[in-house]
Amino acid sequence: MTNRLMLIVMIIAIGTVSFISAQTTGKDLTRMSNDGANITWTINKASDGGTLTVSTPSGDVLRYQFRSGGSPIFSVSDQKAGAVTDGQYRFEIVLTPILSDSVKAALRTARAENRSEEVFDNFVKSGIIPPPMIDTGAFRVVNGLVYTADSGPEPGTKNIAEPRQPIDTDQKNPSGNVNRGDVPPEGVTVIAMDLVVQGSECIGLDCPAAPSFGFDSLRLQENNLRINFEDTSNTASFPTSDWRIVANDSTNGGASYLAFEDSTAGNQPFRVE
Repeated sequence: MTNRLMLIVMIIAIGTVSFISAQTTGKDLTRMSNDGANITWTINKASDGGTLTVSTPSGDVLRYQFRSGGSPIFSVSDQKAGAVTDGQYRFEIVLTPILSDSVKAALRTARAENRSEEVFDNFVKSGIIPPPMIDTGAFRVVNGLVYTADSGPEPGTKNIAEPRQPIDTDQKNPSGNVNRGDVPPEGVTVIAMDLVVQGSECIGLDCPAAPSFGFDSLRLQENNLRINFEDTSNTASFPTSDWRIVANDSTNGGASYLAFEDSTAGNQPFRVE
């Protein structure tokens, strides 16, 4: 039996193994707590560890690995971060899915045969490997203290979570209020009206200070590219499915593709490779 045929048999055999179901959305993925000097993320989903990435106000990108059962922590006294400066910080947590020994063995065999991308893609399509589990957000450091949206207003600032009038003509979100979790810290701009940008725009952890846009009007630049459409409808007669545009897998050895993902159902009805 050739190595190729043996690998196909292995893929079929392990397809019957049960795996943990994971959502790609950050909803309920982690819980963030803050004591002023440290931010701790409690992981609410079973995983094989993961990576915490923090983007600093100066443009540096810090990465922390954590094991299964561990809680990633960012501390203002962390030597890896150096002298933590005041300003806006962004974070991203990517969890590693739990894989069985047979799946890991199949991936090692595929890697040795230079077929890791093909096999990994087959595993994802068949549901053997779950979709990425990613959570993102932001926090601020002011006078050496950490503030999050749930920490309350920062010193010398006021809480700006005032109700606003709804702008939805179809009244899908009748309240139109700013959620408590969406209260921005000082330095973050909330625009409750139309916005026109007559230049180009770069969004992402890896955007340089002076990007060369060429003919790009909009650029997303980092190692995990996602555009999320989160429907906030709260009336039974309106549709509520959430959707996401996904560019490439976020795991090592993953597949290259562009997909439209039904985040609510956890599948990809359209995918281009």
